[in-house]
Parts: sequence; C-alpha cells; structure tokens
Amino acid sequence: MKWAGGVVAVGITISFISSLGDSPSEETPVRASTAPTTVATSTSTTSSTAAIVAAATEAATEDPVRESNEIPTEFRSALNKADSYANRQNMSKSRLYDQLTSEYGERFSPEAAQYAVDNVEADWNANALAKARNYQDRQNMSPDRIHSQLTSEYGEKFTVAEADYALANLGTANTAETVADGVSTEFTSALNKADSYANRQNMSKSRLYDQLTSEYGERFSPEAAQYAVDNVEADWNANALAKARNYQDRQNMSPDRIHSQLTSEYGEKFTVAEADYALANL
Repeated sequence: MKWAGGVVAVGITISFISSLGDSPSEETPVRASTAPTTVATSTSTTSSTAAIVAAATEAATEDPVRESNEIPTEFRSALNKADSYANRQNMSKSRLYDQLTSEYGERFSPEAAQYAVDNVEADWNANALAKARNYQDRQNMSPDRIHSQLTSEYGEKFTVAEADYALANLGTANTAETVADGVSTEFTSALNKADSYANRQNMSKSRLYDQLTSEYGERFSPEAAQYAVDNVEADWNANALAKARNYQDRQNMSPDRIHSQLTSEYGEKFTVAEADYALANL
C-alpha cells in the first residue's frame, strides 16, 4: 500500500492494572487491551465515605492500640496492598486508587481504598522519577513524550507537578547530566530510536527526521533529532532499494511511479540519487 507521507503514530502507553495477589511483580509499561474501570477519587467521595475514612484515620493517629480494634480489617488489608503497589511498582496516587478499587484489580471498597491512599507512606515525586527513568532507559522516549505518559489519564496519572519533578531530575538535555562522550541522554535516546526506524523500517534520512520530531511521532527536540540522523549507522541507498522492492512486489508499481514515490515530499523523501540507485538495482 502506498505510504502517504505521514509519520508513524506513537500513542500513550496504557498502564496495565492486574490483580497480583500477595506477591506483585514489577509493572511493565505495556499497552493493555482493556482499560481499568475508573472509580471516583477523593474529590468526589461522598460525605459518609469521608466520615468513615476520617474516623479510621483518627483512630490510628490518636492511639496505636485502638488501630487493631477500630480500623476495619479491610482497611488494613487495603493499606498493605497500597504499600506494595506504591513502593514496589512506583504507582501514582491516582493510579493506586484505581488499582485498589478496579474490577480488574483488588476490588476494595472506595472507603478502604481512600483510607489506604491517604495513609500509605510513599514519595510520589520519587515514583514519578522512577517511572520516567524506565520509559527513558527501556523505551528511549523523548522528554516530551515521557511527560505526557506520566500525566495521561490513560498512562500513569501523576500530577503535573510530579511529572515536572521527574523531568527536572531525569538527566535530559535540559540538565547538566550527560552520558558517554558528553552526549545528553535525550540525544542518546533519539539515536536509539533512529537506529530502529532506519534499519528496521528502512526510512530515508529526511523521513527519519520527521518521525523523530513530529507531534504524532517521537517528539524529540530538533537538536536531538538532528544529532540522531547525523550519527545513526544506516545505508540510505539500501533503504531506498528495500522500499522500491516493496512497491514493486506488493503494489506492482511501474519504475517511473516507484521513483516518484521514493522522492516525493508526501512519500518516502529519499534523494534523487538514492532513488536512482534503487531503480538501477531493482
């Protein structure tokens, strides 16, 4: 099928909520086929729910001895689960509430979940930073895409302030932290992405730059994208030939149309010399 010149769409990775029992494993940010049912958060909790949560919290705060007698068993169980999810899987406060109440998660009552979220000892900024590092190191995301992933309703659901903290401490091009040879981590991530697009999808140099910088693609800074394009190891002639063979074998295009498709601003954006090489070796 003729590729109409768009970039490869890159979307938000949906956080997967799973019932992990007593030994939750590390969460891997993979798109889930079914998004969890969202349950109202503390801002919409009914007055009776607020009263129950407040009473349980007061009992635990005023007198530890009263905790075992006055805090419902369900509340204590929810708090134990919350500790595991918050401190082992680095969940956000909002995502934690969803996990505890979801039909596909722990299925605690809203009151028990709210008590757990309000009383669990967790550093939400540190959790956001841990998630951000995971997206950077394992998926080579750009800073802009990491921020979107952290705050998205379909992603990690951290607050904007927590996501800002994560990016400020991540070691991107906006900080002094660099990696090997003085190259920033954003530039390194862009180069890793470029390698995949150039050598697995046979993109042209120009189309690769578009993919790395596009709002609908990877959203790297122009500087990081240019560094990646300039330093990626790729054979652009071979990429043009691979694209040409695809158009010939799958779409039965004529040589003239293949050449046009390869060089078109709305097609593959190879140079004329690269397209000539492809046709000569087709």
